[in-house]
Amino acid sequence: MPSVYFYLLATLLLSLNFVRPFGLAISDWFYFAALGLAFIETLFYEKKHFLCWTKNPLLLPATLILFGAIVSSLRTTNIRIAIVEIIQQIYVITLFVPLTWIMAKRGYTRLILQAFILSGLFTASIALIDFFFGSRIGPQLSATPNVHLWYRYAGTLGHPNKFGYFVTLTSILSLETWWNIQKALIKKTIWGMFL
Repeated sequence: MPSVYFYLLATLLLSLNFVRPFGLAISDWFYFAALGLAFIETLFYEKKHFLCWTKNPLLLPATLILFGAIVSSLRTTNIRIAIVEIIQQIYVITLFVPLTWIMAKRGYTRLILQAFILSGLFTASIALIDFFFGSRIGPQLSATPNVHLWYRYAGTLGHPNKFGYFVTLTSILSLETWWNIQKALIKKTIWGMFL
């Protein structure tokens, strides 16, 4: 199904958060394409998965988040940013989670996790290149070439805290993958290098 390819490509490009054609991250455009295609595929070919869209158990928490965000935005100094944050949270809970749920139900969980790990490996590689060679590839890719991070590295994510969070998540998944490889020494060695 085409939506799977767009979803995997978006996950691979997740660490290029600041590459923003037409205002949105490149991964967001691919996720939107995957979302539209998955909805059409579910409607016409996989009606059994349609409950992922309508019976989302996170709808009540999303409503509470929306209520809390609206209340807290009443005293914000920048209403535009507050509205964007609200929309992002609602999008993740009401649309992105069901999309991921459908991909998992189709049996692509392992591929999705590997794409996520490779995205972390990519941004970690950029940070290592910047560290060892004194280059500024990470800041160029994250559109933050003039930001001074006091010798902290951010890979392609624009901020060391985001970088640390992203690499921590992908490292845990890499460790789990490495741990579960049975008898294949070459695979175990490759995943160990990734880790």
